[in-house]
Amino acid sequence: MARPSRRASVAAASALTAALTLGGFLSMVPTANADGGFSCPEVMPGLGNGPVAGYDNNTNVFVGGNFTVSESAAEAEGLIVVMGNASFNKQGQTRYNVGVVGVGSQIVPVPGAEMLLVGGDISSNGTTVDVGTGNAAGGDARIKGLNNVPAGKLEMNGGQFTYLDAGAVSGHAQAVAGLAAASDEFSGLADTGTVITDKLSVVLQGNGTASPQVFTVDGGTLGSAAANVSLQLKGIPAGARVVVNVTGAPSAGLHFNALLDAAGVPININANPPAESAFGAIAANLVWNFETASNVTVGGQAQVPGMILVPTPGGTTDIYAPGTNGRILVAGDLSHRGVGSEMHAYPLLGHEDFGCKVPGGEIEATTPAATTPAATTPAATLSPATTPATTAVTTPAATLTPATTPATTAVTTPAATLTPATTPATTTAGTPVPSASAVADGLASTGLNANSTLLFGGAALMLLALGALAVGPLRRH
Repeated sequence: MARPSRRASVAAASALTAALTLGGFLSMVPTANADGGFSCPEVMPGLGNGPVAGYDNNTNVFVGGNFTVSESAAEAEGLIVVMGNASFNKQGQTRYNVGVVGVGSQIVPVPGAEMLLVGGDISSNGTTVDVGTGNAAGGDARIKGLNNVPAGKLEMNGGQFTYLDAGAVSGHAQAVAGLAAASDEFSGLADTGTVITDKLSVVLQGNGTASPQVFTVDGGTLGSAAANVSLQLKGIPAGARVVVNVTGAPSAGLHFNALLDAAGVPININANPPAESAFGAIAANLVWNFETASNVTVGGQAQVPGMILVPTPGGTTDIYAPGTNGRILVAGDLSHRGVGSEMHAYPLLGHEDFGCKVPGGEIEATTPAATTPAATTPAATLSPATTPATTAVTTPAATLTPATTPATTAVTTPAATLTPATTPATTTAGTPVPSASAVADGLASTGLNANSTLLFGGAALMLLALGALAVGPLRRH
């Protein structure tokens, strides 16, 4: 069922936001890391396969329904939270990386943090689910339901795997309502710019001064599977958030073949350390708010920048673009497919609930707080419970078999033995951290290639010179 018109009053949206909690978008930070040894990135990187650019324990992919991986989708960076079932059914039964990826933003959860939370069952057709590969302590996975992944097809890289865990997603129970509140708040913002569309392009023309820059666009004009369009941003002040409220129901989508700067030059998507990447700055400041559509398709030939928010339950968001770059937050089902498609992690800069969160550092907006949509629920209430409702236990990745015990009973096997566990639930298990060569072999194929790199050109410096999307320095708390 479609949600109400986007023109709800800002006051009503703010009241709704205040009344609802986003239900634990912040993941629990391991006690061992509470000394502030990890921090959010100070500048936004482009895409690359270099060292970690910064840490972020916040949810990067939230699915209110079921999550399905198919065809040859490659990987998803950052924490994934699925309220329903998670199914990994790739063609060829190859590998799908979770939490840490090959080519990405390299903004990842801290070592040993939660990287996969599932409120239903987890299953695989023989596809290897690789959690936290290359991370110093792997990553944890908590599953409320059954484990139906074949033996040997779940790799934790030293992290902890728990199934029949009653509290796996308990901290996210109100997240779908929180998405609706956030969408209403974005929708209540007055437009500051104009949208110019034709059969070949979409131009977001800002006014050069306001923050945020706000646009309303018909979801049927953002390209199609048969006819992709270019995306160009003009008149956007440095550091400004860009909110695009996409109308149309029940279906809408994004199908881009290029991302252009103000001069019409393709923007370089590659990492640019230690300087900030123009592409990364766009990805971390742009919001696509599908305020009424329940079925959203994200395809095309280009890397798609920005957070994708689909707050209406009951439909499916279908992603098969080479890559998405920003939070993926959907109330319904999520399908990840395509040839080497990837979901890369970027926070929404300065947002209370969708920004970067780790002990020791947090990205702060460069725009005035009064103009930035933000939930009013205190951050302390967004953390999930620190213990599951039932005693959670761990099975080593090398010995995983489908669960056969009753749903109310958790079963454990410690890493050192294949007999039932007698150790506390905090025992960590999993495969040893792989060697450098093993890590390289284990990374899923990436959606980046020479064609996509050429597609975006090398215009980051030109962008800064022209002043279209120059991004000011960010500071850390």
